[in-house]
Parts: sequence; structure tokens; C-alpha cells
Amino acid sequence: MPNRIIKESVWTSPNLNRLTLEAEFYFYRILPLPDDHGCFEATPLVVLGKCFPLRLGEITPEHIDKWNKELEGAQIVRFWHGEDGRLYGKFLSWEAHQRIRSKHMRRTPMPPWEDNGERLLPLGDDCQQMSSDDRLNPNHNPNHNPNHNHIISAPDGCTNCPEEFRKRCRKKGEYPIWECKTPEAKEVVSYLNEVAGKSFKHSFTSLEHPRARLREGATVAECKTVIDTKLADEFFVDNPKFLDPKTLFRPSNFERYLNEKPKKPIRQPAKGYKELK
Repeated sequence: MPNRIIKESVWTSPNLNRLTLEAEFYFYRILPLPDDHGCFEATPLVVLGKCFPLRLGEITPEHIDKWNKELEGAQIVRFWHGEDGRLYGKFLSWEAHQRIRSKHMRRTPMPPWEDNGERLLPLGDDCQQMSSDDRLNPNHNPNHNPNHNHIISAPDGCTNCPEEFRKRCRKKGEYPIWECKTPEAKEVVSYLNEVAGKSFKHSFTSLEHPRARLREGATVAECKTVIDTKLADEFFVDNPKFLDPKTLFRPSNFERYLNEKPKKPIRQPAKGYKELK
């Protein structure tokens, strides 16, 4: 059942002021009942069960019928009997006091005094309001958005990103052009494969750390410098398994590696080479 709005105008409403305290209390109880058109089933037994489930011994259908008549006499609700014999009601000032984004299908028959040819949206299975398929905004904003040219719906290269990156992108909505660094991260990983004889794929695991450093402001050239520096490092020569994107571009390592003085590359002897004695 949707939430409804009570405005501060109820304090000074002449119509509500004409009600007895009991009838005004009844008004607040039935306020969540109407659909988006302000209509609801007003059969006393139905209202009693919905609005007073814990007071069935104190309040009777006769009380409901009495308060319905008070609401109608104060021109707050108008009642009618449908073809099915049930009693229905409509809040006469509903549209003036409730904000309805998109009206859904009626839950009651249309009041006999109405025939406005309105466009309706179907109700969802959970009775929650569904979004309208009308995306045109009649209130066009003539002011130019200075940031329009710097925002795109999906960053360049995201169509080829690993699914994990695309999920993160979809959560954020719109992105500055500079935010996606996947193409640059792919270039860094490809360079590592080339110079170190590795075969890392352009997967989320391989791209995550270099992409993060690039998004923090590092350049592709700086990433390649780190790779070249570690290729000449004796520890990495002896332990080539650590020449991987996660180790090289981990936040705690990258800045330190980048500021190390490059060492002279250690060249491995060619195959078939025999040392001369």
C-alpha cells in the first residue's frame, strides 16, 4: 500500500473542522486506502477489517457508515455504488494534496461522474509504483550545462572491459571521460608480457592494480619504468614469479619502485654459449 501525504493545511481546513473528532480520526485512518486516483472500496466491513484490525470489538460497521456520511456531508469524500453492489468512495481534493508521478490502473470502478480518458500505468506485482515510459520532460531547461561535454554514458573502452569493471561502472551512472583507464592498463600488461616473457590475460585480476594506479594519476610511461626497473632487479631475476601486475602495481610498492634508481640490466647468456677458458 503506497504512502500518502498529510499537509499542514489539515490544521486550518474548514471541511475537516466540520467533522466530529471521531470522524476526523476516521479520515486519517482511511487516508492510505485510496489508489492513485483517490478512489477506494468503502464497504463498511472491508474498511473495518483493513483500518481497524485491532479494534474489531470496539468499532462496528455502523460506526463506519456513520463516519462515511459525515465525510460526504463535509464534501471530503463522495460515495457511489458500483455495478457489483459494493460501496466505493473518492477523495474529492485528492489531486490537490497528493503527488502522483504516474497514475496506475484503477483498483475500483471509475466514478460515474468521471470520464476523462486518462492514460494509466499497470500496477507491479508488489503494488509498487512502476516507472513511466514517457521520458519527455515538458519543462525544458534552457540553461546550458557547462559540464555536458565532459560526461559520457559509458567511458571509452568499457565495451571491452572485464565484466567486473562494467558492473562497477553501471553502479555509478555517468562518468568523467578520464575515469576509465582500462585501455591504458591493457597496454601496460601487454608491455609486461612482451619484455618479461609473461602471458597475463586482460582479465580483471591482471588489470585491477595497474588500472587503479593509472586512475590515481600515474602515466603509462611511469608504469613501464617500474617494469623495466624490476626487470633489472637481482631479486626479481632470481624470483621471476613476482614479476606480476599485482606485485608491481600494489599501492605499497608502486611509489617505491618508481623512485628507485634503475640498475644496469642483467643479461642472461644466450643458449648454447660456452664460457671460454
